[in-house]
Amino acid sequence: MQNAAVFIPEIKLALQNSGYEEIPFILEYIPLADLAAIWQHFDSNERKVLFPLIEEDRQAEFFELLSIEDKKVFLRNQPSKKAKKILNEMSPDVRVDMFSKLSPEQAQELFALMERNEVEDVKKLLEYPPETAGGRMTTEYTVLHSDMRAREALLQLQESLVSKEVKNVYALYCVDRIGRVTGGLSLQSLVASSPEEKIEKLIHSVDNIKVRLDQDQEEVAQMFSHYDLLSAPVVDFAGRLVGVITVDDIVDVIRQEADEDIAIMSGVDPSEFKKPSLVAALKTRLPWLMLAYLGGLAAAGVIGRYEAALEEVVALAAFIPVIMHMGGTIGVQSSTVVVRGFALGKVEAGRIGKILSKEVFTGFILSASYALLLGFLSHIRYGTFEGVTRIGIVTGGGIGLVMLIGALTGVSLPFCFKKFGIDPAVATGPIITTLIDIAGLGVYFIIASAVLL
Repeated sequence: MQNAAVFIPEIKLALQNSGYEEIPFILEYIPLADLAAIWQHFDSNERKVLFPLIEEDRQAEFFELLSIEDKKVFLRNQPSKKAKKILNEMSPDVRVDMFSKLSPEQAQELFALMERNEVEDVKKLLEYPPETAGGRMTTEYTVLHSDMRAREALLQLQESLVSKEVKNVYALYCVDRIGRVTGGLSLQSLVASSPEEKIEKLIHSVDNIKVRLDQDQEEVAQMFSHYDLLSAPVVDFAGRLVGVITVDDIVDVIRQEADEDIAIMSGVDPSEFKKPSLVAALKTRLPWLMLAYLGGLAAAGVIGRYEAALEEVVALAAFIPVIMHMGGTIGVQSSTVVVRGFALGKVEAGRIGKILSKEVFTGFILSASYALLLGFLSHIRYGTFEGVTRIGIVTGGGIGLVMLIGALTGVSLPFCFKKFGIDPAVATGPIITTLIDIAGLGVYFIIASAVLL
């Protein structure tokens, strides 16, 4: 992206010349992903000139990289012949993702430009929810049969690639006479085998990496990570091969899931990362801010409840910010460990005891360390010869218990949310900090009342 940005002034300058002779050479040098990233820097008239100057066999691939809004604008402004060519050459998974974001009227207009078999393919893929394997898979793949020889398989694959029926090949899958997956083999294994070798002797079992049509995309991403996969077969309820998921799709899934988790943790809508909307921002942030607001009122109520303790020992007020901040911080840290573990498939509900004991032990050591430190510092600052250790006991004991409560809350809440089918990511951020603020202040003032009054 940084390197491509260097070409923006040069391209704009070249656009001012009527011949545009230099532009194709510049565009050929820029990777398509980078060109798509700087596309927004050109106005509609400049885009109309630039797109036809991209090499023809790269145009469909470039179109796939554009945002949905840019795709809509492009299709409206292109001759029907060009739009038809682009639509028919698109990868099935990218194309169905685009159609899922169009209105029924817009989709029908584009269907009229496409070949009948391509329209049927889109409609079939649209039946699957977008966040499932069925919604992510591509229907472009090469099928092998066990009685084929390696030479035949290579020739068939070559024909598929030349005709552009298949674009990305990471692995090949073998099916029986009714389409059930019987095994798979890597492209490397096929190329390295003897030309007369039977496919049935080359394939290996893929039972552990078969993906169900209705399987959630996050589960599929975890499987790809666990087995270091480049592709996986997608099968229907009878085990028949219906599609293939490739690693480039999984990269998009991981980025999407990470965006969603970060957004939920922060109390914002994931769509704000792409296209900020004032109405959407207000709609999604208001409940979380209201929760924080009510939590603040509750914390103020706790302080008011122990006003006598504050009047008696004014020094207690000086340590309220650090008590609340440290409790909330360790709570968010603990919950982030658990939530991230869920996302990576490394944390299971059955391991709650082990994870809880680890985080509690960690929280105990950290809270004890900071309790001693804060107790010592508060004694140095506010201790007297008459009550030489009391202020230190209150502040040290307060921060120690609050941090321990924070660690327990941070671990327990994600598991509770997971058990009830709620995304554990919502357990972090506003909820945890609000709960710990209220509980932490209560614990702090209870200790203060017991020791100092």
